[in-house]
Amino acid sequence: MTDNTSSERQATEDGQVIVAPDLAPLAWQLMQAAEQEYGPLEWRNGLIIGGIVFCGINGSVRFLEEKAAAIILLPLAGAKCIDLASFMLAHEIIHCLYLEQPAVPPMIEEGAAVRFSMIAPAFQTPGYAHYLREWHLTEPAAANYAEALLAVERLLEINPEAIRVLRREDPNWRAITPERIRAVAPGVSDELAATLCEVRVMRPDDECELAAQQASSRHL
Repeated sequence: MTDNTSSERQATEDGQVIVAPDLAPLAWQLMQAAEQEYGPLEWRNGLIIGGIVFCGINGSVRFLEEKAAAIILLPLAGAKCIDLASFMLAHEIIHCLYLEQPAVPPMIEEGAAVRFSMIAPAFQTPGYAHYLREWHLTEPAAANYAEALLAVERLLEINPEAIRVLRREDPNWRAITPERIRAVAPGVSDELAATLCEVRVMRPDDECELAAQQASSRHL
């Protein structure tokens, strides 16, 4: 993260963009947990995390080439809900474990992010993690994320160290191949290995994010 002398949030006049430096300590805490869970942090080409911003309805990591920085974007609804913010931040933190250039994550990275977003945060709402899991598994708009989650869980059932071993050899998620997966987890089927390495458009539109926020609001 870049240094910031103020932890106060700053918003545009219309309130549609909110800079949230107060979330930096939580982000670092989650980053450390992510390294323990999935292996090393590596930021290439001088890239840094330039900040955390609430904006729109999508969580994502956006690259600012002119500043050699990446910004973590969280949905605006999370600005008023710490559980939603923590859930989305934990997901995006996994996409920050390896930073080099914009790229569509493979399914193993997406599944690892979904899993981490449910096990790492200290949610304030009782049962929130269970609720998130059930939502992912039953909401049609989250079908790709559910498939990624279940694939990663199956991999880790076969070898709990699999992702750490794979990323110790090469931190780049996209360098993981079916052959490498089967080498560290011989019980993995060809179909599962192929699914884990597939690069898929997870959300072709905003349907998943809208459904998630509406469901989260109903739950809270």
